[in-house]
Amino acid sequence: MSCVNTSKTTAIRNPDYPRYKRLPTVWDENRGHWFYGWAVTDEIIRKYLQKYYPHDVSEASWLLNSNGLYDLKQYSGYRHLAFVGGKPDAESIKQGRVIQLERGLTLYVIAVSSTRSDYLYRRRPTVAQLAMLTEIFEEEPRWIEGFEDKANFNDDWMH
Repeated sequence: MSCVNTSKTTAIRNPDYPRYKRLPTVWDENRGHWFYGWAVTDEIIRKYLQKYYPHDVSEASWLLNSNGLYDLKQYSGYRHLAFVGGKPDAESIKQGRVIQLERGLTLYVIAVSSTRSDYLYRRRPTVAQLAMLTEIFEEEPRWIEGFEDKANFNDDWMH
């Protein structure tokens, strides 16, 4: 059972915050939490760096250090971005975004939200911030199942 209650509604919706695509119907039955964001590769990160920053870093591992994710947060204006692992699905396999790690196949995911809790599910970038991130990654965000089981989820990943 997940912490997210997707049936909650508010009487007044703030137009400054975007609506997300619907969660997959099996989202609460899976072992991992779901993340709303983008599956990225070294090539996507290289394009981002070449376009927006003069860094001479050419690998997605750049995002793992504090400067990389910090720069992305600063540029987009959304300070709650997270870099997490995702489970490959048909779309990511077709796009060639699957990465082989020692623990198995995974995805690098830049996430703006998570099903970990109501708070993380409802915390969202503004419409303008999401548009900026969509421009950077050149595609719409989507729901991606996390690589880690719910029991192994570290809340610090989404601070």
